[in-house]
Amino acid sequence: MAEAVVSASLPADSLVLAKDFKRGFRFWAIIAGLAVTSLLGALEHTVVTTSAPAILSDLDLREDFVWISNAFFICSAAFQPLLGQLCDVFGRRWIYLSIVAIFTLGSGICGGAANGGMLIAGRAIQGVGSGGIIMLNNVILSDLVPLGFRGQYVAILLAIFGIGTTLGPFIGGAITDNASWRWVFYINLPIGGTSLALMYWFLHLNYDKQMSFTQKIKRIDVVGNEILIASTVAVLYALT
Repeated sequence: MAEAVVSASLPADSLVLAKDFKRGFRFWAIIAGLAVTSLLGALEHTVVTTSAPAILSDLDLREDFVWISNAFFICSAAFQPLLGQLCDVFGRRWIYLSIVAIFTLGSGICGGAANGGMLIAGRAIQGVGSGGIIMLNNVILSDLVPLGFRGQYVAILLAIFGIGTTLGPFIGGAITDNASWRWVFYINLPIGGTSLALMYWFLHLNYDKQMSFTQKIKRIDVVGNEILIASTVAVLYALT
C-alpha cells in the first residue's frame, strides 16, 4: 500500500537534489507537531523520578511503587509492533492522532488518580501512547523527508527527546515543590491538545482507500501480536 505525505510529492527513499525538496509552511508545522509530541514522550520517561516521594506518600503505594515507571516502559515496548502495523493498514494520520489522544488520556487518569491502581493504569496507558509517538515520529519523518536529508531532521527530534529526558527530573521536582504532584501529569493536557490541533490541521496523507475495512483487519497479524505482546510483558515482568 503506497502512502505519501501530500506536501512531499517525492518518494521518501530517493536521493534528490536540494532544490527539489519542498519545505513549506505545512512541512514546518508538522515538524513542530512532531517536536511537541517527542518532548511529551521524553518528559514522561523521567518526570516522575523526583515527584515519586510525594506520590508514594499521598497514594500509599508501598511495594507497588516500582510499577509507576515499569508499567509505562512495559506497555511502551510491548505495543509498538501492533501500532506499526495499524499505521500501515489504516494510514498514519488517524493512528497518530489516536496515539496522542491515548497519551493525553493516560495523563489525565494519572493526574486524577484516587489510588495507586488508578495511577498505574494511567501510566500503562501513557506508555502505549509514548511508544507509539516515538515510533510514528520516525515513520512520519521518513515519509516527509527524502533519505539524503533525513539525518538532520532525525537529529532535531533526537535532540528534543534528549532535552526532555534530561529536564524531566528538574521539571517534576519544581512542579512538586510549588504545586501538587498531579500537575506533573495535568501539564500534558494542554501540550497534548496543542499537538493534536497541529497534526489534525496539517498532517494529511494519501493512502490506498480501495480496500474494505474487513480486508484491512485481515492484514493485521493478530495472533503474532498477541504472542509478541504476551512474551514482551512476561520477560519485562520477570526482570522487574
